[in-house]
Amino acid sequence: MTLAQNRTKILSAILAILIAFILLSVVIFIVSEEGHECVGDDCELCHVLDCAQKIVEGLTTVGVAVLATLALRYATVKTEEWVEKSNQSTTLISLKVKLSD
Repeated sequence: MTLAQNRTKILSAILAILIAFILLSVVIFIVSEEGHECVGDDCELCHVLDCAQKIVEGLTTVGVAVLATLALRYATVKTEEWVEKSNQSTTLISLKVKLSD
């Protein structure tokens, strides 16, 4: 692997950990403040909780899209490998006969 690939993997891992930490922090905040004493329509905590719920929904949507993309990529690579492997069938004749173009 090249240095650029290593950097990309490290940065991707750090970004994934950071997003997971943010998501976990927001969920813990929502759960801990869900039963607060609301002061009415101008309750700042209700507004913050609403924003936090939107953040969780957005990150969840992005996470599902990323996972679907990765699954599709994995399936494509595995299918290509399977097709290539099935096209190179080994028989007794193919082992004995040299195929020259």
